Amino acid sequence: MEIFSVKIFLPLFYVRYREAWGVRLSSRLPPPRTILGALAKGLGIILGIEGGETLINGEPARKILTEAVESSSYGF
Repeated sequence: MEIFSVKIFLPLFYVRYREAWGVRLSSRLPPPRTILGALAKGLGIILGIEGGETLINGEPARKILTEAVESSSYGF
């Protein structure tokens, strides 16, 4: 029999605005750009791109994948 114990400290994500010095808003959900970045990373793994700095036609793969995910999502 195995017993697991997990401590979760809420909120899980902090968002800091560039204009506000030292002020962070807390949220239980990640910001939308973080979710899009995670989707872009998953897409890169599926396509076999080893790193975000891999060049595709002279552009970093990270930039191309992020733009592809952002352009196909709603709200951006």
